[in-house]
Amino acid sequence: MNNMICFNKLSNIIQNEIIEYHEKKVRSGNTKDINDSVKQWFDNCFEQWLRNKGYVGDKENKRMFTRIEIEIPLKVSQTLIDDDETDSPEILTRILNISRGGMFFRSPVPFKISSIIKVEICLSDVEEIWYDIEALAMITRCVKISDNVFGVGVTFSSIYNESMDSLSLFIFKHLVYYIQLEE
Repeated sequence: MNNMICFNKLSNIIQNEIIEYHEKKVRSGNTKDINDSVKQWFDNCFEQWLRNKGYVGDKENKRMFTRIEIEIPLKVSQTLIDDDETDSPEILTRILNISRGGMFFRSPVPFKISSIIKVEICLSDVEEIWYDIEALAMITRCVKISDNVFGVGVTFSSIYNESMDSLSLFIFKHLVYYIQLEE
């Protein structure tokens, strides 16, 4: 599957930013292909651009990546590294927010900080054009929300490049949609 960002479908404000970025790349001899510039701009400039424009968070936000609020089905299949010797059951739950660096999800059981878990992000349940992504993630936060409901924050510790590209495109698509609604 080839998930490309379609330049012509982007909002005018983002197109103008990419054109400016592309012209600088062409002048410096680094690229002649607009598609390369589109991908590079999203990989290298988009997060900061969102903050500078005030679309997300504030300029002082300490997070490296912008999170989107979206519910996505999630399977937590096992805890790989934990002090507890007991087997962990497969958990079917929902992600509450996600970024290129991690996510926050609901869980019926608590997790220990620094545990490593295997997860499957079910993007195909959101839209058929996406495929599911498997990743290893480290628990960075676990808070009790209510009886038998915990909020779990993780940082991705291992995710294949192709899967990361797909996750990035999924997030960009939803952020760009939000920006188009705001214009």
